[in-house]
Amino acid sequence: MAMRTAEPGEEPPVDSAPRRRRKQNARGETPQGGYRTFPPYEVAPKRFAQAPASGSVPQPDSATPFIHPLLGSPYIPEKNWSGLRRTSAPIGLVLPRNTKVTWDRLYDMIDAGVGGSVGENYCAWMRIRRHLSSPVSTLHVEHTPLYSHRGLHLLSDDEDRVARIFVWLGATEVREQMPMWPDPHRLPLSGWHPDRDRDLGEAPGLLEIAKAAGISHGRYYATKIPFIATTDLMVRFGIPPDDRLVLCQCKPRKIAEAPKNGRTRERLILETLYAKAIGAYSVVIHEDYLPSVFHENLIWLEPLRSEILSARTSQRIFDYAHAFMRRCDSDPIDACVEHAASSTGMDLVTGHASFRMAAWAGLIDADLLKPIQMTRLLQRDGGRLRAHVAQELLCPA
Repeated sequence: MAMRTAEPGEEPPVDSAPRRRRKQNARGETPQGGYRTFPPYEVAPKRFAQAPASGSVPQPDSATPFIHPLLGSPYIPEKNWSGLRRTSAPIGLVLPRNTKVTWDRLYDMIDAGVGGSVGENYCAWMRIRRHLSSPVSTLHVEHTPLYSHRGLHLLSDDEDRVARIFVWLGATEVREQMPMWPDPHRLPLSGWHPDRDRDLGEAPGLLEIAKAAGISHGRYYATKIPFIATTDLMVRFGIPPDDRLVLCQCKPRKIAEAPKNGRTRERLILETLYAKAIGAYSVVIHEDYLPSVFHENLIWLEPLRSEILSARTSQRIFDYAHAFMRRCDSDPIDACVEHAASSTGMDLVTGHASFRMAAWAGLIDADLLKPIQMTRLLQRDGGRLRAHVAQELLCPA
């Protein structure tokens, strides 16, 4: 969808400071509130091995060890609270390409719940459908262990990989293609804790943030309707009321850093300013943040939602992991799986599924930066990788 660069309904500002900041953005300079990113894995591969071997994910203001939230007690919001309604938006209620955007179409989408609600009931603003295609990226509607009835609509391979990383780190909610509304609106933190929601204020509109930063907000082509900007991923960590948000943009490094792509950098800076305004943390992740072997391991190990729900009903997964770890330094992985399955009364198929789940959740200490070979000894990292990735992505510098 093409975007116009003029401020909707307004003349260009005459103040010299906003114009100067726009020129800085066009030249590739970072104005106030610049975004944060990370070097390629190949440049500094040893930084993941330098984290403390604690086996836990650092949680701000918390001294408790890491236990993956999906294997703990689930937080279920009040069922009758009106903010958790399921969207009634039909699949066809989207913004088609090469179609003029109108206020009526936008209002129909918003009234139907597109871009709203939370958790299982969330409906992405941009959804993959039969006639949506991209010449530059691969589109995914992916399963996630977080939800039973909703897939994630991800518009690139990078979004797919990063969403898996956040769920692996212990995310309790992922909203893909979440709108950053132009006008003041309800804070994205709302929707999970009714008592807290009554005390939450409004989030400022992106129009106001863009104007203060001297960045053009943009509007839909051939209209005066403000463009509905979206963040690739909005991720929530923790249990209300002690939860926090991370906004993530997944952009190829060569596109984000190209001198001619000043508008892309403006969008990344706007998201950083929006995240600061709503009390969230913003990060930009490129395709080379972690090596391909890590992503391959994560795809193989990630459990199904049904396996997570089954594991919650008993402590067998913890007993299995304990039995496995007692043998892993002397026996190959296959032998450890057979021993742990026999010790906990599982058949071999369930034993292999439990190995994948336990290694994914951190109950079994496996180094995911190296191939996992079932006929050899398990290579361990002491929890360094998970701790370091969490420190970089979840803890503001």
